[in-house]
Amino acid sequence: MIKEEARLRYQEEEEHLKELRAAHKREQQLAKEEKDYIKHHKLENVERIKRMAEYKKRQTLIKLKRDEERTAHLLAKREELLKERREAARTAKIRKDEINTILERTRGGGSSLKKVLELVD
Repeated sequence: MIKEEARLRYQEEEEHLKELRAAHKREQQLAKEEKDYIKHHKLENVERIKRMAEYKKRQTLIKLKRDEERTAHLLAKREELLKERREAARTAKIRKDEINTILERTRGGGSSLKKVLELVD
């Protein structure tokens, strides 16, 4: 009877140890899965941040290109306006010189409207 009780106690202890090992193994498995889950989400977050940074970089490059094109366009327009102003000033100077020449010719000998019109044509 004592042997039987000892054997039963031994079996109960073995079963209890077996249950403890299984529970410990489950806890380790859960801890590993939680660690893997956290690691996976961290990696996803890093990838998301990288994509966001890449998108922001592309947007910045697009804006820079647009700004450069706008600047080049404005500089070309400015140069064109300056050229037109120079040409207008040159034309005005030529006309002024022509008018002065005509006036000088007509002053000398009794200016008449007829003489001025002849010189203009």
